[in-house]
Amino acid sequence: MEGLQKWYSLYRNSGRRGASWKGSCWPSGDSWLDGSRRHCLPPSQQEVVRNTKLEILQRRINSHCTVKMELALDLANLGVRCRGLRHEETIQRQKEGLAELRERIKVLEKTQTAAVMGRASELLVVQKAALPEKVAQKAGLKVDPAPLQSAEFKCSKCLGQLPEGSSRGAVSMEVLEDSELSERMYLDLICALGRLMNMKELEGMQPMEHLPQEEREKVGQQRRRELGLLYERISKLKDRLERKEERLQEYETSIEQLRLNQESLQTCQKEMLRLEDEVYREAEEKALLREALERTRAELGQEKRLSQAARQRKSLWREWGEEKGEGAAQPPKNEEGRYGMLVHTESKAQWDLEAKCPRPQGAYLM
Repeated sequence: MEGLQKWYSLYRNSGRRGASWKGSCWPSGDSWLDGSRRHCLPPSQQEVVRNTKLEILQRRINSHCTVKMELALDLANLGVRCRGLRHEETIQRQKEGLAELRERIKVLEKTQTAAVMGRASELLVVQKAALPEKVAQKAGLKVDPAPLQSAEFKCSKCLGQLPEGSSRGAVSMEVLEDSELSERMYLDLICALGRLMNMKELEGMQPMEHLPQEEREKVGQQRRRELGLLYERISKLKDRLERKEERLQEYETSIEQLRLNQESLQTCQKEMLRLEDEVYREAEEKALLREALERTRAELGQEKRLSQAARQRKSLWREWGEEKGEGAAQPPKNEEGRYGMLVHTESKAQWDLEAKCPRPQGAYLM
């Protein structure tokens, strides 16, 4: 490809420097591709010129196509990367926002619970302080001013030695305000508990300071009924949570037992594989021993047959010698000085015996 590019650059430079190339074999500029000059060339050179022109155009088109494809692929990869980065950035921002919201919710819950508990404690303190006055007012008795002397003395001292009537009025107003505040805090606490327990609306959750006696009794009954329902729901929720905790403990114990069983199963599987390997190895050893035993038995049988054949041959030679009157005849020996019957293989022994000492007439092997 680099050679073609150099050739094409040389061709373009030759076209631009047409005046200096007049005497050479290359025509000036692109005139060698014109019709007037091309018809002056022979047909073979015209075909060569046409082919080179087509090749140059094809290479230009291919180079432009490859450049466009590379640019398109680069742009596509860049777009995919940008999309992925933007997607990751949005996910990270959403995670950070969720974490901030969770922290804010936790802080608000803590502050609300602390405020509710503080208000409830204040209400209890105020109710305990105002309880003797209410009991005395209902009974129609006078309140003993002894426990309020210190408060009256402090208030009179702060306000410039006010009279006793004005100090008692201020103290009663403070007590009323405290009782109203305690009642509001109590109602807020009950409403918050009702919302947590998914109770839509609680009856009797309005203040009773400006209500008559009959309506107060009705509101008190409604409050008691709603408190009973709330207590039942809380107790049911507590029982449900206890049962769930027991189930979770049972699940944990069962999971632990399952894990132990899995470990024991793995150990048993390993032991089983080891025993299988040992059994396979022992079977191979037994097969090898059996083959060796069979070979030894075959060799022993062959030796027995050879020895029996040798004894029979000796007895035959002895009988034949006695019949001829020559005494105990011995079988001829081979070239090495050994008897022909003591050849290692039975077939070879028979051939050697037949070749060197022919069998007498009427003699045969059993």
